[in-house]
Amino acid sequence: MIFDLLFVDEINLLVVLRNERSDRLYFTRAHVDLTTKCVRIDDPLIDTKITVRSKGYKTCLIEDECGPVLLSFPIRILENSTIELVHLGGYFEHEEVPPLIRIQVRNLKVSNYDTIWCDPFISRNHIYFFSHFDNLMLTVKLDSPKNVFDSGSDVARIVRTKPNAFGEPRYNQQHKQFLVYDDHLLVYLYRTAYQRPQMWKLKLSSLEWTQTPLSLSHHFPTSYVRFRRHLDSLYLHGDCEKIGCAERSHLYKFDPFEDENAVIEHKSSLATPKPSSSNLKKSGSLSSLFRLSIFTTPHSNSPEEPKKTSYVQSSSKSSTPTRYIKNKRVRPASIVSTSTLSSLSSSASLPSIKSYAAPNWSRQMAFHGVEQLEVSEQIKKALDMGFKEDHIIAAFDQNSGRCSEYQPFPSTNAMVDMLARVQQIEESRGKGGDELRSSSSYHNINNNGYSFNGKPSSNVTRATSFTEDSPRRPLSMSAISASSLPSPSQSHKSFQRMLSAFEREKKNIIEESKRSIEQIEIMLRDTQDHSRLNADLVKEQDREICQLKAKLHDAQEKVKENEILQERIHHLYEKCDSKSETIHAKEAQLEAVKKECEKKLQSEATKCQELEARCKKMGEEARAVAEGHKRNEVKKEECEALRRELERCNDIRNQLNEADLRVEEMKKERDEMRQRINNIPTCVICMEKAPKVVFMPCLHFVTCESCGNGANSHQLDRCPTCRNRVHGRMVVFM
Repeated sequence: MIFDLLFVDEINLLVVLRNERSDRLYFTRAHVDLTTKCVRIDDPLIDTKITVRSKGYKTCLIEDECGPVLLSFPIRILENSTIELVHLGGYFEHEEVPPLIRIQVRNLKVSNYDTIWCDPFISRNHIYFFSHFDNLMLTVKLDSPKNVFDSGSDVARIVRTKPNAFGEPRYNQQHKQFLVYDDHLLVYLYRTAYQRPQMWKLKLSSLEWTQTPLSLSHHFPTSYVRFRRHLDSLYLHGDCEKIGCAERSHLYKFDPFEDENAVIEHKSSLATPKPSSSNLKKSGSLSSLFRLSIFTTPHSNSPEEPKKTSYVQSSSKSSTPTRYIKNKRVRPASIVSTSTLSSLSSSASLPSIKSYAAPNWSRQMAFHGVEQLEVSEQIKKALDMGFKEDHIIAAFDQNSGRCSEYQPFPSTNAMVDMLARVQQIEESRGKGGDELRSSSSYHNINNNGYSFNGKPSSNVTRATSFTEDSPRRPLSMSAISASSLPSPSQSHKSFQRMLSAFEREKKNIIEESKRSIEQIEIMLRDTQDHSRLNADLVKEQDREICQLKAKLHDAQEKVKENEILQERIHHLYEKCDSKSETIHAKEAQLEAVKKECEKKLQSEATKCQELEARCKKMGEEARAVAEGHKRNEVKKEECEALRRELERCNDIRNQLNEADLRVEEMKKERDEMRQRINNIPTCVICMEKAPKVVFMPCLHFVTCESCGNGANSHQLDRCPTCRNRVHGRMVVFM
């Protein structure tokens, strides 16, 4: 049975076969003859030594920088899990049978043991796995440690991908195709024919997601999708499943390094004319899109940069001179810019406005007199100083000139001087409004400050207004003539100009608040990431504590076993000491008997002179008999000790035989339980529960009730087995 197919080059085809009985995988090389349109297999089958396991494991064919790789891995990768892979590309290059490589995962710290790893790919000598439920990735290093002293702590580790300003893909709810290109991973996400696909880019060095705008025609691939690379071109092929589409299968080719004016080459798998590219050219061609957004920095083509530039240019027009930039304060965001002139006088109780009416305002202005405030803040400061609203409006009219909006004074000193001049003009009761207009010739306002061309004695000195505890209010307010006040039409224009100035400030405040909110949201996301990391660390510490407790319990059990063994050894030493004492006593008895015999021989020496020859002979025999008795006694003692040791060994052997019988019984029970578990069918989605849902009309019985008829049942519009459209579901109870 064919397991998978893959083109290695233009002629050679890799065919992976599966033995239906043993589930063993084999591969061979096939030659494609395009003239006769046939596939010819000349090479023998080669065993990959990889077996397709039915439960808990996944076997797939992927590609790396050198060619195809056959990979088998558990879907729940834990400590000491084994990953098997065979690099099949080496067979096509060197004509050698590739070896089976087993990688054991070590020093892996997993917070959730139920994490399902899927969608593997290889890049730069590392295997990457995606988590099925969150934004985690598992990286496994392919090369082994260089020496035996290397612990291999970096063989496997879990990392977390980083979203950009636009978020990250919801890849756990969609179908996806991967393609590794240099240091980037391109992910094509798609669902159905009625939902637009997405293209995301993951930079493997920083693990940061970037969404790539994908501009395809409305016949985008949504079924049997393949994402491949050949030389420097990328290909996307699949069925669009559009009703009434005559082509059905479509092929998209694009070049990552093509110029910006290039157009996607859209081909069809059928022999039909090439469609027009006008439908594809909606937001630029896919070739230029990849050249700009995939292989450049993420912020190089951000649509917000022109706005930032224009904002800087517009704000620089009303900013302070260059020599005053260091002393400039940031204007506080308050409600002053949105209030009217009459409401400013009643808002002195607000905390944000009281700071301008402090008793030491003259001292603050002496140190920070070069700063430039907004129109609303200068009006509020003038009201706090005690000036009338008519005087303030007249002063701003003189300062703004012919501008349609009120312009702020260059400094607070210039505003106070202009207000004092307006008061002096009203007190002099001259020509009224004409004198006000003619008074503009006595001063000169520029960007660097405020200067007077008139007599110094005609102006109010700042020393008299700054040395008092409170600002001096003019004493001749009741003597102002009506001709010096502005007319109603002028007052209306003044209020219009003031409102336009307030609107401009309101827009600036809104922009500042939006930027502040964006910064706060970024900080909030960082805080949430830190909290998640802290929670993971806490879980990891709890797991380590549990492991240490288990190790401590095992160590205590081993200590108890060692104490029992030491007691046994002590009893054996005592027995050996008692046996040695008995042996020494018997040797002493034999020595005493020997001495008595020698004495008797000496006393009887005179009697035995005649029988000397015979006595010598008998003495020798007696000595030989005595030595034989000694040896017999020693042999008896040794035999007794060996008999006791043999009995003890027989008891131990009987215990071992009983333990072996128990182990064999447990193995039989384990095999029976495995056979029962393997005979029970499971759901093809969650791989845990028994199937209960029958899909209509194909009548496939492959999913449980929660997966086939639960909250996510709207996503299963096709049968997982035959891929036919589902028209109904039926729950079966067994």
